[in-house]
Amino acid sequence: MSRRVIENIANTLLVILLLAAVVSYNGKLLGKKSEEIFGNKKSESEVEAPSIEQLSEAGYNGCTVEADTKGIWNIVDSNDDEVGTVISSIVFSKRIYGYAGPIPLLIFIDNNSVIKKVTVLENTETPRFMKHVIKKGIVDQWHGKSTVEAIAMKADVVSGATMSCDAINKSVVRSINALNKNNRGILDEIKDWNLKVWAALLVVISGIFMSFYARKRKSLRLFQIILNVVVLGLWCGQFISVSLIVGWLGNGVNLIAKISLTAMIVSALILPILFKKRSFYCTWVCPFGAAQELAGKITKKRWKIPYSAMKYLKYSRRVITIALFISMWFGIGFDIMNYEPFAAFLFSHAGWAVLSIAIISIIMSVFVDRPWCRFACPTGQILKWSEKLK
Repeated sequence: MSRRVIENIANTLLVILLLAAVVSYNGKLLGKKSEEIFGNKKSESEVEAPSIEQLSEAGYNGCTVEADTKGIWNIVDSNDDEVGTVISSIVFSKRIYGYAGPIPLLIFIDNNSVIKKVTVLENTETPRFMKHVIKKGIVDQWHGKSTVEAIAMKADVVSGATMSCDAINKSVVRSINALNKNNRGILDEIKDWNLKVWAALLVVISGIFMSFYARKRKSLRLFQIILNVVVLGLWCGQFISVSLIVGWLGNGVNLIAKISLTAMIVSALILPILFKKRSFYCTWVCPFGAAQELAGKITKKRWKIPYSAMKYLKYSRRVITIALFISMWFGIGFDIMNYEPFAAFLFSHAGWAVLSIAIISIIMSVFVDRPWCRFACPTGQILKWSEKLK
């Protein structure tokens, strides 16, 4: 058996290992529950009714709920009088995703068609980002608005957490529209593309073009990596990460709404296979890789890594990635994923650990060529394994 065949088999097994880890961690793959994937029949989709505690937090003390239609309950008091309605957004916003997956909500509406409270339920977004989004009032802005005002209002977002904010805001509006029997189509999703989405998409397309025509033109490459850092990183905050890959594999994704990220992933998987553009994303699109490359241009001096160290360092990225897969089976993988340095571009939301890793990587890049990319990045390793599948 040739070495190439063995390598292809190994890469296939590693990708299968990733999928198995995703199912183990999320309990689902592409939105399908594990019992649907491995069982003999399709499981019934269940939507959990609001708890007594959630009703109390919304101001409905001593009340219970009665099912109206799937995802909608009538709130009744101790006298069996209807005093409001509660909607589970997960039923009506299946094509709405934050960065890593859906953000389910409970939307409480009183008998005067006024939103009393919006409650964020468990989700796969980065906890620090979600905490910051809630603290900034993205959820509270809906409280006290009539359903008519809510549909018409221009909702606020938090810089650096646009995708999470958009998911919350769209889920609220979509759920209210569903209550009023109003539906949206794909054209409505395209109309929602803002300037950042278009800018990020154009930079990705530019990266594809440059990978064919600018390999030997240093000025064009410099222009591209500056675009990657400034537009994709600092302005749009868009990049591929393990948390994104795991979230999309576990929950599925709205490819139209997330068009710029979709373009990143599709090009990262397709170009290496069809056109032999090895490590396309890491080389031509990744904003953190571009930031390291820019740092490396500060000086021509380079540290020479001893051979005794390099023979181990060349395996470090694979070991880190496999360890991450295994950790997902123990339910701690997502905590580790949150420490990838890409989130440092969203510095107002990033923790000190993430910022420290990013700063150290950039400083080391002055003397060592792209150290994070070469020796640590699990995202790059996953893409590397995927592009070798035949």
